[in-house]
Amino acid sequence: MNVFPRLSFLLSSIPLKIPDYWFKEIKSLFTKFLWRNNKPRISLSKLTLSREKGGLGIPDIYDYYLAFNGKYPMSWAYHEHCVVGSWLWLEKNIIYDCKKDISLSSLWYAPKTKTNVKNAIIDFSCEITKIIHKKCAINGLTLPSCPLWQNPLFSAGGKMLSNEIWISHNIKSLDQIIKQGKIISFNKLKTKFALNDTCFLQDTKLKEITRNRGTISKLYKFIHTSPASIMNKIKLQWEQDLGKNLTAQQWSAIMQHPNAASRCIRYKLIQLKLLHRVYITPLKLKKMDPDTSDACWHGCRERGTMMHMLWDCPEVKRLWEGVHNALSKIINVNIYVSPEMCLLGIGMTWPPQSPGLNPIEMVWGELDRRVKAKGPTRAKHLWELLQDCWKTISGDYLLKLIERMPRVCKAVIRAKGGYFEETRT
Repeated sequence: MNVFPRLSFLLSSIPLKIPDYWFKEIKSLFTKFLWRNNKPRISLSKLTLSREKGGLGIPDIYDYYLAFNGKYPMSWAYHEHCVVGSWLWLEKNIIYDCKKDISLSSLWYAPKTKTNVKNAIIDFSCEITKIIHKKCAINGLTLPSCPLWQNPLFSAGGKMLSNEIWISHNIKSLDQIIKQGKIISFNKLKTKFALNDTCFLQDTKLKEITRNRGTISKLYKFIHTSPASIMNKIKLQWEQDLGKNLTAQQWSAIMQHPNAASRCIRYKLIQLKLLHRVYITPLKLKKMDPDTSDACWHGCRERGTMMHMLWDCPEVKRLWEGVHNALSKIINVNIYVSPEMCLLGIGMTWPPQSPGLNPIEMVWGELDRRVKAKGPTRAKHLWELLQDCWKTISGDYLLKLIERMPRVCKAVIRAKGGYFEETRT
């Protein structure tokens, strides 16, 4: 529990470049810890996604490193006034003494500028700014607060622009002379004008980050924007299996489902693995070991795809029919059962903080425990253990899962969706 605070202290205490291999080693240690030294079945990049996006919200150490050290160059741009003797005041004076035609604030917008300032801290802050700009697709010229004067982005004849008359009239930044992507006329500069808010969302967000408490966490969330494509492959596979395209709203609900479906950590993890399609199927084993069969383990001789094992197989169909009949009897409503509802939770309103009500979770969990107890050593051995352990799961066990549903549902209702101890029989 105290590992991350210690890492945070290290990252925030030393404003100097940390080599990339160090972050790789830390991420490797995280992965080994999460998967107990086994091969990871969900990439760390997916697990660092927020829970609303289908991840676990595991901290990304590198992005926190950027947030801790990006706080200081951001203050160059958004803190106009500084206390005499403060760190910001010292940096401003260092820049002024070394290169009078460049302002410190301009380095947030043009971090690639060669200042010839022999100061390791300022150079490091510029490097961090470059990385943040690239990661967040920031262009200094697109930020409305970009300064007009003493800024390397605006130069003529090799010299940076400076106009004492305009400065005396308090015309200092790009947003004061640009409207809808065009420089406004000289006559309009003479009067006050309303700024176009739709052009300034990113800049406003950065300003808001620096105003209030929690600067590091807010900046981390701003930086830690994983590409939308990271989950595209999984979404496409599910849509192909379901035979339909799901809306953005439905996918948003699906991504939140693993965290909302249960209070039990084990059930949440099962649902997360299901969402990320990490469970072993005959088809996956066939790809791992060509000598194995990809036929369904239930004996129906169909190809053992993920969708078949979870929904299409006749044996599994009987299980879902039992669940349907039990739930319909309890709530006195004929429930429409579909794979997207039963597997992904679309259209299903779970009681808040309910235990896992999906019996297939119990089946997969029991199979997982039995296989792990045998200690598989290779793909072929895993395949043999899966077959053996599956055969030991009797029909009586599946029947008990169905018979348990009325008791569990009533317990959930009595607890109003809260925690309760299930009596084992």
